[in-house]
Amino acid sequence: MIFTFSGHEPAINVYTAGGEFEPHEDKHMLTVLVSLSPLDAFEGGGTAFWSERAERVGGLGGEPSLMLRPEPGTAILWTGQITHAGLPVISGRRHVFVCSFNLRA
Repeated sequence: MIFTFSGHEPAINVYTAGGEFEPHEDKHMLTVLVSLSPLDAFEGGGTAFWSERAERVGGLGGEPSLMLRPEPGTAILWTGQITHAGLPVISGRRHVFVCSFNLRA
């Protein structure tokens, strides 16, 4: 098996005040995000997800269906067809390890 990674990934993303990642779909087989910063190192932030139903009813301007702020070392995995976003950091620094990839035989 060969891993084909997205763009400049794997990577460590650093979010500072105002830093965010707009809602999108990765379009890869799997995305892995691992929180690296302690929760008291930043305010705001987190990873938001929208269900298909939420997208149909309110569009991406609506509230996310789920928002996660996991403890450091916790991995979140999802498929590339799920709409998600990095929520804005209000203060401090948020570090996450991220990689999106496909597998080829």
